[in-house]
Amino acid sequence: MFYPQAQASSISLLRRIIMVWVSNQSGTCLNVSITARSGGSAAVYPVEHAPEVWAVNHWSRAANASETAVIRLRNTSVTVNNVKGTDLLLVYNNAVIQVPDTNFLSKNLRMTTPNIVIAFLMTSNCAIRDISYQAPVTLRKAQLEPPPWQEPQDLYDNQINARLAQVDILLAEIRLLREQRNADCSKTRRLPSEMISKIFGFLAHDFNLDAERRLLRYPHLKWMPVTHVCRAWRNISLNEPALWTSFVSVHPKFIQEIFARTGTAPLTLRHDGLGDLASANLRCIFEHIVEHPERVKKLSVYAKVPFVHLFNKPAPFLKILITAPDVEFPPDFLGGVAPRLTYVNCRGCLPPKANWLANITKLDCGQVYLEATYLSNLTQLRLHRGWAALDAEGSVIQCPGIDLLLSGLENMPSLQCLHVTLPEDMDTAPSTRSTPIHLPHLRGIVVRFEQPNIATMFDHLRVDNIESLHASWKNCTPVVEPVLHFFDRCYHGSNLHYLMRAPGEVEMCHPTDSNGVHIPILSLKGRGPIDLASILSLVTLCVPRIFQMKRSQKSGMPLDLKECETIEELHLSASFDLSALFDLDEDTSPPYPSLRRLRLEGTDFVCDSGHIPLLKRWLARRQSTIDLVLEHCDLSQSDLESLQEVACVTVS
Repeated sequence: MFYPQAQASSISLLRRIIMVWVSNQSGTCLNVSITARSGGSAAVYPVEHAPEVWAVNHWSRAANASETAVIRLRNTSVTVNNVKGTDLLLVYNNAVIQVPDTNFLSKNLRMTTPNIVIAFLMTSNCAIRDISYQAPVTLRKAQLEPPPWQEPQDLYDNQINARLAQVDILLAEIRLLREQRNADCSKTRRLPSEMISKIFGFLAHDFNLDAERRLLRYPHLKWMPVTHVCRAWRNISLNEPALWTSFVSVHPKFIQEIFARTGTAPLTLRHDGLGDLASANLRCIFEHIVEHPERVKKLSVYAKVPFVHLFNKPAPFLKILITAPDVEFPPDFLGGVAPRLTYVNCRGCLPPKANWLANITKLDCGQVYLEATYLSNLTQLRLHRGWAALDAEGSVIQCPGIDLLLSGLENMPSLQCLHVTLPEDMDTAPSTRSTPIHLPHLRGIVVRFEQPNIATMFDHLRVDNIESLHASWKNCTPVVEPVLHFFDRCYHGSNLHYLMRAPGEVEMCHPTDSNGVHIPILSLKGRGPIDLASILSLVTLCVPRIFQMKRSQKSGMPLDLKECETIEELHLSASFDLSALFDLDEDTSPPYPSLRRLRLEGTDFVCDSGHIPLLKRWLARRQSTIDLVLEHCDLSQSDLESLQEVACVTVS
């Protein structure tokens, strides 16, 4: 086929240029005749299909273009006939062959490859231009000699590569301009490196549940991609060893590099045991870290892998130790030296005597000797569900009693927070202690009773000021009174005035800020219904002013506090049976005489249209107009106007 020619205007300086791609893959005889005439056209004819035209390319008439040149291709040779008065150059296999200006001089060339590119040029001293579809590029005849003439594809490739090189230069200049612009105009570049590093630290070392949820929603906030935003941020991250000290879900092949970046900063090791690389990951990490135990600041192992025997050297900077599987720690763990270890969370067994536990202040464990000397500094104790008490020899005590637990608590005079689940096999025999245990710093208690009679332990506790008490049980009657007597005796905060009621649940709170946020101070949860009036009679410091009732079904929870004169706000959830409250007899006065605001949440008045007349009559019979707040309620415009006749309605 013909190689593409340029438009006539682009070759006006050419005398003759003909470029032909000749293919002879089949090995058959191939005759090609190329003829150039003054003011005419060039035609290519295969002998086998003559006079069918393969391609015709028109060009403009050039000066002194009266000669004719013919190329004949056969299977193994090329014959070039040059007529008098023509400067002929034949490019064959990247070699330039000049055919002298003689009359009908022929030159035979042996073909050595099945695919040949032949360029047939008839030129004078004029310039030769590239005849591609790209912009013209000036070439000189001197460029053809002595360097060998290129095949057309190579010629185009070279021109393309030259332009790509220019593009790369321009892109590099653009990158430099952008960097300079960011350096001069970016607001973040005005921040000190220390502040940016601190921000990176929040992203890198935040492992709480809220952070994990945030990363699931905003994966681009992962700290490693953030550091790739620009070169400056990347350099800041690489130059801050503290950012690389967390070995959390690190691939083994990156351990050595990350370990080198930490410098001498304290390390955080966390192994969750997830994925196929869990064992290899842990082994590779330990190979680097156990050689420098003095650098470990936090060690968290959640997989059932042997690691205790590896840490037999002192760990002077270890502060936190967390192990999820059942692990039995030897007395000489960490070489018996961990002066900064303050928090231990383990499901396994702690030894009765251990010097490396001498300074712990927070303990969350499954098996423990409650009278161990290292518990004397505890400020926070949490005993898991199913925990076991040990004796001085490390053996499990069967059916521990209330006195054992009280003696253990007496061994913790600095205790501030107690979270305990009392086991089912606990001895329910009453305590034989004559005097109560005084824990002056105890402020918060979370307790779950598997055996309700164990609640009598509260009769033997005395604290200066309890700030929160959360109790739950299976059977409510034997539990409520000891707990409430203790709370009423030891609570000295502000009056509670917010109650939230659900099936088997009562919470008493007081506001904490101007936005109406409430934190439960007293929480009682049981499986059966709770007599709220009886509870309020035992808690004398509670003056109910806001009463919120929730229920998961239409029945099963009676209405309480109807005659309470202190309730000023009443909140009812969507599933509450409104007819039970608003359907009153003619002679019955509306409940809650001091009510000033009624808040209904998620009520569908469209489907339950009968509630509107009941609610309107209930509001109209009150002595004063109250505020009615409808949150996410469905009602028609006519119903809204009807309610506005008897109340100040707010829809949100």
